[in-house]
Amino acid sequence: RIVADAARRAVATANARRQRAMSQPFRKAAHKLKRLARNAIADSSWNIYRGDRVVVTRGRDRGQTGVVREVDREKSLVYVTGVNLVKKHARGDGETPGQIVAREAALRYSSVALADPANGHPVRVTRMFLDDGTKVRVSRGRLASGSVIPMPGEAMGRRTVRATGRGPADAASEVAARTSREATGKTFLEVFGGGSSES
Repeated sequence: RIVADAARRAVATANARRQRAMSQPFRKAAHKLKRLARNAIADSSWNIYRGDRVVVTRGRDRGQTGVVREVDREKSLVYVTGVNLVKKHARGDGETPGQIVAREAALRYSSVALADPANGHPVRVTRMFLDDGTKVRVSRGRLASGSVIPMPGEAMGRRTVRATGRGPADAASEVAARTSREATGKTFLEVFGGGSSES
């Protein structure tokens, strides 16, 4: 009976080990996805863009101010110039010797806050619409001045619509005018632009 129990335990241990070995890659992938989902911040909640002036609110560099150099939304990280410097050993090549270089390490998105443009304090952000309909960021919080936080020029540059020109699926303007005139008796500008065209 003791031998049978030992054999049963050995078989069970081997089966458990085989099952763990088979599922290990899947467990690693699931853990990675879970970590990404936990760290993810919705695009609608993301308020910090490249070029913004931010204040570090946590960590050894707490209170320091800098400009956001790079943003990694997938991992919820920001890189701030001159803040959170770490030493890296750079390998030398034939001409230059190896050296120790200071470079910025990533900061968590939750560890930085936008700096109020009026007084420089770390503030939270809300979105509001101006009278002309433009959407702006407004500082809020205990130390906030309530002023508008302008979008950095780099972020605004990404939002401009690029002129793509005429593509292979686009019709020539003469063909479009002729087709719309045949269908409705009016030109495209008369229908949508409200203007009249002389023919």
